[in-house]
Amino acid sequence: MSKKAIIIDDSMISALVIKTALQKHGFEVVKSFQNAEDFLEYFKTHKEAELIIMDLVLPGMNGIEAIKRAKEISQTVKIFVVSSLGDSPQEICSAIEAGASNVVLKPFEEKAFIELINADINK
Repeated sequence: MSKKAIIIDDSMISALVIKTALQKHGFEVVKSFQNAEDFLEYFKTHKEAELIIMDLVLPGMNGIEAIKRAKEISQTVKIFVVSSLGDSPQEICSAIEAGASNVVLKPFEEKAFIELINADINK
């Protein structure tokens, strides 16, 4: 059975790169969103995903607040932030404090990205 994931990224190109990498390594991407509000509305009633991949900079609600709210809905879901080098170290620390499992900087090396996710999911 494949592991299920949700992607939240306002960049369609980034979302496609992430989706392709996940699918290539046996993940089922059940849904992609371009903003946190739509994701959270969906996630309230569809908690099947084990993994959420999220950007920090999103239109509307930011990624930090979205992480906190997602963790209120499901404490067991793993949240990985995929962030650009432009995000400050403070924002990255805030993401971990909010409940993110890890932060991966864009652009990422696919094999290392998947290994990091698998190591965390299999804990």
